[in-house]
Amino acid sequence: MIDPDSGEINPESGEIDPDTRKTVVILLKDAKNYLTDNFYLAMYVFTTSRNTKTPVFSGGWANWPYWVIRAINVLTEEQNHWEMQQLEEKSNKPKTK
Repeated sequence: MIDPDSGEINPESGEIDPDTRKTVVILLKDAKNYLTDNFYLAMYVFTTSRNTKTPVFSGGWANWPYWVIRAINVLTEEQNHWEMQQLEEKSNKPKTK
Protein backbone atom coordinates (compact mmCIF):
# COMPACT_ATOMS: atom_id res chain seq x y z
CA MET A 1 0.00 0.00 0.00
CA ILE A 2 1.31 3.49 -0.82
CA ASP A 3 0.71 6.24 1.70
CA PRO A 4 -0.94 9.10 -0.23
CA ASP A 5 0.61 11.75 2.03
CA SER A 6 4.24 10.66 2.11
CA GLY A 7 4.43 8.44 -0.97
CA GLU A 8 6.10 5.77 1.17
CA ILE A 9 5.36 2.12 0.58
CA ASN A 10 3.84 0.88 3.82
CA PRO A 11 3.53 -2.89 3.85
CA GLU A 12 1.25 -4.07 6.62
CA SER A 13 3.04 -6.55 8.82
CA GLY A 14 -0.06 -8.48 9.80
CA GLU A 15 0.78 -7.87 13.44
CA ILE A 16 -1.56 -5.93 15.73
CA ASP A 17 -0.12 -3.31 18.08
CA PRO A 18 -1.37 -4.25 21.55
CA ASP A 19 -1.70 -0.60 22.60
CA THR A 20 -3.45 0.89 19.58
CA ARG A 21 -5.14 -2.30 18.30
CA LYS A 22 -4.15 -1.25 14.78
CA THR A 23 -2.15 -3.19 12.22
CA VAL A 24 1.56 -2.49 12.50
CA VAL A 25 2.95 -0.80 9.40
CA ILE A 26 6.67 -0.98 8.65
CA LEU A 27 7.92 1.82 6.45
CA LEU A 28 10.24 0.80 3.66
CA LYS A 29 12.93 3.11 5.03
CA ASP A 30 12.74 1.25 8.38
CA ALA A 31 12.85 -2.27 6.91
CA LYS A 32 16.61 -2.53 7.38
CA ASN A 33 16.05 -2.46 11.16
CA TYR A 34 14.20 -5.78 10.87
CA LEU A 35 16.69 -7.50 8.57
CA THR A 36 18.93 -8.89 11.29
CA ASP A 37 21.30 -11.85 11.19
CA ASN A 38 18.46 -13.95 12.64
CA PHE A 39 16.20 -12.96 9.75
CA TYR A 40 18.82 -13.99 7.18
CA LEU A 41 19.45 -17.26 9.02
CA ALA A 42 15.70 -17.99 9.00
CA MET A 43 15.55 -17.19 5.27
CA TYR A 44 18.52 -19.48 4.64
CA VAL A 45 16.87 -22.36 6.49
CA PHE A 46 13.57 -21.72 4.68
CA THR A 47 15.02 -21.51 1.17
CA THR A 48 17.37 -24.44 1.73
CA SER A 49 14.56 -26.69 2.93
CA ARG A 50 12.29 -25.54 0.07
CA ASN A 51 14.88 -25.79 -2.70
CA THR A 52 16.32 -29.14 -1.68
CA LYS A 53 12.99 -30.59 -0.49
CA THR A 54 14.89 -32.18 2.38
CA PRO A 55 15.07 -31.43 6.10
CA VAL A 56 17.83 -29.06 7.12
CA PHE A 57 18.37 -30.96 10.38
CA SER A 58 18.57 -34.67 11.03
CA GLY A 59 15.85 -36.45 12.95
CA GLY A 60 12.16 -35.74 12.99
CA TRP A 61 10.32 -32.50 13.69
CA ALA A 62 10.44 -33.18 17.41
CA ASN A 63 14.25 -32.99 17.34
CA TRP A 64 14.40 -29.70 15.45
CA PRO A 65 14.89 -26.39 17.25
CA TYR A 66 11.58 -24.58 17.74
CA TRP A 67 12.75 -21.43 15.94
CA VAL A 68 13.43 -23.45 12.77
CA ILE A 69 9.92 -24.88 12.69
CA ARG A 70 8.45 -21.46 13.45
CA ALA A 71 10.56 -19.75 10.76
CA ILE A 72 9.57 -22.29 8.11
CA ASN A 73 5.89 -21.99 9.04
CA VAL A 74 5.86 -18.19 9.11
CA LEU A 75 7.77 -17.81 5.87
CA THR A 76 5.59 -20.43 4.16
CA GLU A 77 2.49 -18.50 5.26
CA GLU A 78 3.98 -15.29 3.89
CA GLN A 79 4.86 -16.96 0.60
CA ASN A 80 1.34 -18.38 0.29
CA HIS A 81 -0.18 -14.98 1.07
CA TRP A 82 1.98 -13.28 -1.56
CA GLU A 83 1.10 -15.92 -4.17
CA MET A 84 -2.63 -15.50 -3.44
CA GLN A 85 -2.30 -11.72 -3.87
CA GLN A 86 -0.59 -12.25 -7.21
CA LEU A 87 -3.36 -14.56 -8.39
CA GLU A 88 -6.05 -12.12 -7.28
CA GLU A 89 -4.33 -9.24 -9.07
CA LYS A 90 -4.06 -11.35 -12.24
CA SER A 91 -7.71 -12.33 -12.14
CA ASN A 92 -8.80 -8.71 -11.59
CA LYS A 93 -6.91 -7.34 -14.61
CA PRO A 94 -9.07 -6.68 -17.65
CA LYS A 95 -8.29 -8.99 -20.54
CA THR A 96 -6.91 -7.33 -23.66
CA LYS A 97 -7.37 -8.60 -27.17
